[in-house]
Amino acid sequence: ASSLGAPTLSGLKPGGMGAGQGMEGAADESGAGLPRANVVPSTPSGDGITPLEVSVPGHYTNFKEAIEKYAPGGVGTIVVQTGEHRWENFLEISQNINVRGGSNAVLPGTLWMKKGSRGRMDTIEIAKESGSCIIFEGGSWSIESC
Repeated sequence: ASSLGAPTLSGLKPGGMGAGQGMEGAADESGAGLPRANVVPSTPSGDGITPLEVSVPGHYTNFKEAIEKYAPGGVGTIVVQTGEHRWENFLEISQNINVRGGSNAVLPGTLWMKKGSRGRMDTIEIAKESGSCIIFEGGSWSIESC
């Protein structure tokens, strides 16, 4: 019989994101100042390079699309920009991923952390309305400032 440990929730140490992984102020196409992820190439995948960090919106149209399609080959980071990022029902997270929010980024919905998943959630509002929550089926997650 396999034993599943309880999910691990622990705080991050200040400056724990590592060199080159912070958000920088940058202008978007409209010229407004928005935080943007540093895109650091990792291992080649097919014809292109999969970045270690992607932003929503930006690399992906919405948070659900980023969770379903982003495959960095290691632990990657999704930087969620300002605003609400909604999806229907619940959203399963089964990969190793970090989620970091920009100023006033909100994920109003239910996240289901699957067995074997792991990562970090930082500086993002999770529960804005009734029914928003995180379900831990397993995995190892660090959550801070959420």
